[in-house]
Amino acid sequence: MNLLAGFLKSEEFTKIGYFNELKAVWAKERFEAFMNAIQKYKFETKPCWIHGFSLKDHRYIPDENYTVSGTATNRDTVLDKCFDTYLNTDCRPEVIVFADDFAACHFIKYAEGKKLNIPQSIGITGFNDIIFEKENIGYPLLTTLRQDFFTIGKLSMQLLSEIISGRKPRQKNFIYLPPELVVRKSALRRSLGLPGYNDIFLNNEIRNFIAEKYHEKNLSRQISAHLGFNHDYFLKKFNRLFQTSYRQYLSNLKLEKAAFYLKHTHKSVTEILFEVGYENHSGFDAVFKKKYGVTPSLYRTG
Repeated sequence: MNLLAGFLKSEEFTKIGYFNELKAVWAKERFEAFMNAIQKYKFETKPCWIHGFSLKDHRYIPDENYTVSGTATNRDTVLDKCFDTYLNTDCRPEVIVFADDFAACHFIKYAEGKKLNIPQSIGITGFNDIIFEKENIGYPLLTTLRQDFFTIGKLSMQLLSEIISGRKPRQKNFIYLPPELVVRKSALRRSLGLPGYNDIFLNNEIRNFIAEKYHEKNLSRQISAHLGFNHDYFLKKFNRLFQTSYRQYLSNLKLEKAAFYLKHTHKSVTEILFEVGYENHSGFDAVFKKKYGVTPSLYRTG
């Protein structure tokens, strides 16, 4: 949440709201983090800008449109009613942090029907980077925090297996995988006035593509084709956007992934080097030692 709050502060938002309609542990945790960020970054918020929780004692407040069991007969219809109530005030927040992408993406559809321009009329953000392609909403508009659920699930199963078998985990009995901020138009304010603000979208689209496929071969050509760019033009554009070469950026990302696996898993060096996209020990060992000053094996034990 600090990652998101820091970005919203840099975009010069000052009045912020939070929207959640589900009773879930993760929603409460995100709200607690939201409140901590409010204090840290000195945002203004009001009880009427908080939906689903009490601003005073942080308890969950079920919406009257939901059944006693907490499930909605039609979540889309319920959300529309919630949004009507939430926005029926003379004083609105400048940006809303949604507890999940589903509600945020539905708000995009709702805003279109109400002739509300995002982010000019109101900014929004989500969580999880789950794009609802079937409904063609969210991407490329929604700013969100991406959780790598595939890696989280894979590492969780591995950690559980180690605990059950009595094998001591490399670190503690948990692995923290930080989320990644995905910046899109829905939460831009200051940047909308900058001449090159479209580069923000391009930067994030490239960054997201690499984050998902960094281990694949011929990735730069995949990206240039995806963007409709000539390959040489893409490499020059990348240098300007990221202030480093594509090759160096990709190498750093792969090595950071490898370093994480070395410290947090029992996977062999060979398994790790193949998983992050290298093809042999000699090449991997050389670039790893150049970046970290030691071989992968020594880094693991150090």
